[in-house]
Amino acid sequence: MTDYNKSSMLEAILANISKYGHHITLVAGGSVPRFAYTIGISPIIGAELVFAGGTFYSVEEVKQIINGIAENLVATSLQIIQLL
Repeated sequence: MTDYNKSSMLEAILANISKYGHHITLVAGGSVPRFAYTIGISPIIGAELVFAGGTFYSVEEVKQIINGIAENLVATSLQIIQLL
């Protein structure tokens, strides 16, 4: 990966974290099931999310699933923080 590609990828990751609260990376492979993971949500919920083996779902469905789970976990985490 060139420095330009690394720089562009880092800019995209940071822009998504700023806009959505996290970035989703989808990793596809030939003989292994694909997986997706988040970047940037751990400061809020204490962990990143991983969705493994989701070849049955389209890319958009994987994003919807992860975004829905992330939204619920963030809301719950913020409620807990407010109670403390």
